[in-house]
Amino acid sequence: MMNKSFRGPTRFLNWWAHTVYQSSLLIVITAFLLTSGIFYYTINNLGINTNVDDMISRDLPFRQTYSKYQSAFPQHIGVIVIVVEADTPEFTNEAAKLLVDRINKEKDFFIDAYLPTGGKFIEEHGLLYLSFDELENLTNKVAKVQPALVSLYQDMSLRGLFTMLESAVKHMDEDPEIKLKPLLLNINNALEADIKGQPFRLSWQELMKNERPYTDNRRSIIIARPHFDYSKLFPAQDSMSKVRSIGNELESKYNWGIRIRITGNAALGHDEMKSLIGGTSKVGVFTIVVVCLSLFIGLRSLPMVITTIISLVMGIIITAGFAAISVGHLNLISIAFAVLYLGLGVDYAIHLCLRFRELILDGIPKEESLVRSIVDISPSLTMCTLSTAIGFYSFIPTAYAGVSELGLISGTGMFINLLINLTVLPALLKIMISHKGLMQMRASGQTGLTKRKSFISRQGNWIRWSSLFFIIGSILLLQKIQFEFDPIKLRDPNTESVSTIIDIIESSDRHPSSIIALRSDDGSTRETVSTLGDLKTVDRVVSIHSFVPDDQEEKLYLIEDLDLILGPSFLNTVQSPPPSYDEQIIQIRSFMDKLENQTKITVTEELSRMSQLLNQWLTILDTDRRDEAKHRLSRFQKSLLETFPFLLGTLKTALLSEPFGKEDLPKDLFSRWVSTDDQYRIQIFAREDISKNDELARFISDVRSVAPDATSGPVFVYEAGNAILDSFKQAFLLAFLFITILLFIILRNPFDPLLVLIPLIVAGVFTGAFTIILGIPFNFANIIALPLLLGLGVDNGIHMVYRMRYINPNNQDFLQSSTARGVFFSAITTILSFGALIFLSHQGTSSLGRLLTLGILSIMVTTLIILPAFYTLLKFRQTEERE
Repeated sequence: MMNKSFRGPTRFLNWWAHTVYQSSLLIVITAFLLTSGIFYYTINNLGINTNVDDMISRDLPFRQTYSKYQSAFPQHIGVIVIVVEADTPEFTNEAAKLLVDRINKEKDFFIDAYLPTGGKFIEEHGLLYLSFDELENLTNKVAKVQPALVSLYQDMSLRGLFTMLESAVKHMDEDPEIKLKPLLLNINNALEADIKGQPFRLSWQELMKNERPYTDNRRSIIIARPHFDYSKLFPAQDSMSKVRSIGNELESKYNWGIRIRITGNAALGHDEMKSLIGGTSKVGVFTIVVVCLSLFIGLRSLPMVITTIISLVMGIIITAGFAAISVGHLNLISIAFAVLYLGLGVDYAIHLCLRFRELILDGIPKEESLVRSIVDISPSLTMCTLSTAIGFYSFIPTAYAGVSELGLISGTGMFINLLINLTVLPALLKIMISHKGLMQMRASGQTGLTKRKSFISRQGNWIRWSSLFFIIGSILLLQKIQFEFDPIKLRDPNTESVSTIIDIIESSDRHPSSIIALRSDDGSTRETVSTLGDLKTVDRVVSIHSFVPDDQEEKLYLIEDLDLILGPSFLNTVQSPPPSYDEQIIQIRSFMDKLENQTKITVTEELSRMSQLLNQWLTILDTDRRDEAKHRLSRFQKSLLETFPFLLGTLKTALLSEPFGKEDLPKDLFSRWVSTDDQYRIQIFAREDISKNDELARFISDVRSVAPDATSGPVFVYEAGNAILDSFKQAFLLAFLFITILLFIILRNPFDPLLVLIPLIVAGVFTGAFTIILGIPFNFANIIALPLLLGLGVDNGIHMVYRMRYINPNNQDFLQSSTARGVFFSAITTILSFGALIFLSHQGTSSLGRLLTLGILSIMVTTLIILPAFYTLLKFRQTEERE
C-alpha cells in the first residue's frame, strides 16, 4: 500500500519504532535530564535584545544614511520625550525648566536633557523671535497698560488688583482704548470657581496676548537622553521612573497642577512590551484551559493530552536552548518562535496521537498500534518538517534581521519538533496509557465527523465550482492589499506613551514626527531650507538659521522703546508691604460701592455679573470663621495673581535682548544643529497627516526630491516597512520554489505536489481577501503570522495527500480519517491558542490574532473540503483512463 518513494525507509522506521517502544523509559528519563540541563543553560545565557533598530539590516541604504545621521548627531538618538503640562503657561514653563535642571543632575540615570524651544538664551532674546508686527503690537499694548502693571507691581494683592481695577473702570468711558472685558471675565470665572470650591488659575500671559486657554500654550516638551541597559526587558524603566519621581516632587512642592507624561521611541517600546506581557498574561490562563479542553475533545484521552503538552514544553525549551547557542539572544520578533512552535508542534502531536487512537479503535494491540503510527506518520511528518524548515530558513538571507533570526531558530525548531514527536511522544504514550486507558479509548468510539461520511462525494461538483468562483473573486481583491506603515496604530492606545502621541497629534496643528536632512555647509543649508519651504506638503523647516532672527536692528529699536516704558517704572517703584485681611476686604467693598454709586460709569454685563458674584462671595466670607475666611481670600488672591510675577519676570528677561549671530548661539544649542564635522541638521515637518499611507509617501517623495539623503522618523518607518515587505516577498518566493522542488523530488509524480500546494495557495488567496473585506491591513506585527500559515498550509496538504494516496488510497470518506480529524483539531487548537489575542488592547497583537484566525480557518476549509473535492475528481479521471 505504500508508494515506492517510501518503501526504502520502511525497515528503518520499523526498527526505530520498536526501539522507541522497548526503550521508552530510558528515552523519557534521558529527555527530561537533557531538557533540564538545556533549561538551566538557557535561562543563564539567552538574552533579550529590545532595541528595535536592530530588527532591520544595517547594510540597507536607508540604514546607512540613518547611521551617518546617528554618528553626526548622537544626542538625538535614543531619547525620551517628556511632556510637561500645568494649569497655566507660566507654570508649565517654570516646571519644565525646573525638571530639566533636576534631570541634568541625575547623571546615573540620564546623559542630559534640554528644552528644544526654550533655554536661558532663547528667553533673553525671546522678543527678537517675534515678527516685527507682533513686536510692535506688543509694545503698543504694554504702553497702554503700563500704569496698571506698575500699580499692580507695587501692590501684588487683591487690594492692589481692585485698586487698579477701580481706576481703570473710572476711566473706561473716557478712554475707549481701555479693554477690561478679558480681565473682568477671568475675575468672574475665578469668583464662580471659588464659590463652588473649584480650582482656577488666571494666566497673565494669556491675558496679555488676549488668548483663550489652549492646550499647546500649556504644554512644554523636554528631550532627555536616558542611560539604556538592553540586557534588561525594560532598558529605560529606571530613568522613566526617576522622571515621574521628580515630577511628583515638584507638584507636591509648588501645587501648579503639574502633569508629566513620557513618550518617544524609548517610552513607546517600554509601554509596548509592558502591554504585551500584561495582556498575554491575562489571556494566558484562559488559552491554556481552552487548548487543553480542545485537545481532550479531539484526542478523547487525558494521558494523550498530558503527553502532548509535555512534548510541546520540551520542544520549546530545547529550541530556546538552540537560540541561546546559535544567536545568543531573542529580539522582539524572534521571541515569537514559541508561538510558531506551539502552532506547528501541536499539529504534529495530534496527527500521531490520532493515528494511534485510530488503530486502537480498529482493535489492533497497543505495541503494534504505536509502531504502525510511527511508521505511517513518519514520512508525512518528515516531509512537513523539511518543507516547513525550508520555509523558515528562506527568511535567513533577508534584510529583515528580526525575522532572519526567527527563521533560523524556528527552522531548526522543526527538526527538534520532529525528533521529539518520533521519540519522546511515543515513549510517553507507551508509559502513560495503561490497559484500562486503552479500553476506555475503545469504548469512546468514533467522533461526530463520521456523520459527514459522503459529503465530499455527494457535493463534489458544487464544492469545485463554488471554490473556483471564490478563488477568482479573491484574486481580484488582492490588488487592494495594504501595509500599515504607522507603528502608532499598532500599539495599545491606553498606554501613556501612545495616548500622549495621539493627544499631541489631535491637539496640534502638525504631526510631531519630522524628517531630517543633512548638509555640509552654510550656503547649501540655506538653499535647501528655502526650497523645502516651497513644497506643498511641507509645513515648516527648522535649521540653525531659524535661531538667528531677521530684522534684528529694527526690532531692537522697538525693544528699547519697551525698555523705556517698563524699565524705569519698575526700578523706581517701591513695593508696598502685604495688606492685612481687613485692608483687602475694605478695598473690595470700596470698589463695589463706587461701582454702584458712580452714575457716570457704563455698567457692562461683565461688571454687573462681577457685582453679583462679589456680593455672594463676601456673604460667604462673612459666614465663615475668621481663619476659614482668611484662607478663602488667600486662595482667591492666589488664583488671580500667582502668575503675575512670572509675566513680569519674562518681560524683564526679554528686555535683555542684544543683536547676535549664529556664532553667538550657546554651545549646546549650536551642537544640536551643527555637528563637530560641520554637518548642518535640517528638520522638516509635514503639512498633511502623515499617519495616512498616501500622505506619508507623498511627503517623503517631495522631501527626497530636494534632499535625497533625507532620513529619520517617517523615512525610517516607511523604508523599514518596504524592507519587511521585500523580505517576505523574497522569502516566500524562495520557500515556495524550494518546497515545490522538494515535493516533486520526494513524491515523484506531477500531480501530488500540486495537490499538496492547493491548501497553501488557496488559503493564502482567501486570507488576503479576508484582510481586505474586514479591514485588517498587514503591519509590522501581524506579518509574522505568515511563516506559521505557510507551515500549516504545507503540512496539512502533505498530511491529507499522503493519507489519500498512500495509507487509504481506496477510501473516499476522507473526513472520517484520523488525518482529517488531526487537521480539524489541530486548526481548532491553534485558533484557540492565538484567537484570544484578538481581545487584547494592543492593536498589533490583536491584528495578529485576527489574521491567524482567518488564515487557519482558510487552511482548514481548503484542506478538508476543497482539496478532497479536487482529489476525487482527479481520482475519478485516473480510474476512467485505466478502464
